[in-house]
Amino acid sequence: MEQWRHDPGHQRLERRHLQCVVTESNGCSVGGTLSYTIHAVSCRSGSGTQVNVTATAAAPGSIDLSVTGGSGSYTYLWSNGATTQDISGLSAGTYSVVVTESNGCSVGGTLSYTITQSAAVVASGTQVNVNCNGGSTGSIDLSVTGGSGSYTYLWSNGATTQDISGLSAGTYSVVVTESNGCSVGGTLSYTSRSQLP
Repeated sequence: MEQWRHDPGHQRLERRHLQCVVTESNGCSVGGTLSYTIHAVSCRSGSGTQVNVTATAAAPGSIDLSVTGGSGSYTYLWSNGATTQDISGLSAGTYSVVVTESNGCSVGGTLSYTITQSAAVVASGTQVNVNCNGGSTGSIDLSVTGGSGSYTYLWSNGATTQDISGLSAGTYSVVVTESNGCSVGGTLSYTSRSQLP
């Protein structure tokens, strides 16, 4: 006769085949052999994908939680009081969740996620003025640090490079945008001047 046992960690019976023979006191068996198969429910697991807060906090953080296995019916209790599967609008910090099945069993203990915020974005530029009146030798060397580290640039003269050169005298502005779509510090302006002839 095969055995079965209880698994406390998953609150389920492992799959086992159980046979039972009932025998009267006179030695006669009752109704032959009775067979039962206990089926195990698949193990439960939880995982999450998080989005961190941008440097300007214009795009808050979020956690997208996935739970598989078990009964397939769950409730959620987050450390911030939320009871939805996924949470959003988060500031930087640590968030934990307890996932409970409909039978009262918790899924793998407490799952924890830490939302971080990018360092502040700082943009600055160094300009070289036109070396003579009417020339086009000016340039602007732009430096951007912090944030996501990935930026795009749009200058008022149409350039999309980080630095621009071959400039005549005039005012040039640039909008720096992070990969998440947030612009950095508004518009930065530089004025290139001509030197005296």
